[in-house]
Amino acid sequence: ETILPIYTLEENFRNTNQVVEYCNSRLPIQMLKIGVDMEPVCEYKNIHEAINVTNSVLERPVFIVKDDYSAADLKLLLVDTPINGFEIYTVKSAKGLEFKEVFVFDYQMTSNEKYISYTRALAKLNVIKELPEKANRKETLILQGVEQEESVTLDNAE
Repeated sequence: ETILPIYTLEENFRNTNQVVEYCNSRLPIQMLKIGVDMEPVCEYKNIHEAINVTNSVLERPVFIVKDDYSAADLKLLLVDTPINGFEIYTVKSAKGLEFKEVFVFDYQMTSNEKYISYTRALAKLNVIKELPEKANRKETLILQGVEQEESVTLDNAE
């Protein structure tokens, strides 16, 4: 029986020092800061508070949510906002991807899901705490584990 070595990665070269500090202060991990200093991480109570504070949410923002149910909730929530085009990723579909700026709805996420979501941000992380359940859970198609188009790109015109 071959025993493979276990490596622990403690250095983070992807994220800004602010993202690393945010993760270290809220998750059961301790990463070493190797990045650069950029904008602070921003927390918002809900999407409406984010819209009132930052204009970057209005033009083609990238959202990360827990799962397909949350993606359906967010799509319905965004219908009544001035946001022009957006991309929604689940934690699973965002793995391995990087974005300049992300908006993470961390509602009901595990620590591991939060870590994955938070660390997709290369320069700016925005965390939104509330995501109301708007979609009918019986009608929402769940495709967990099925290979398919991983992101949903939508415009308000749809």
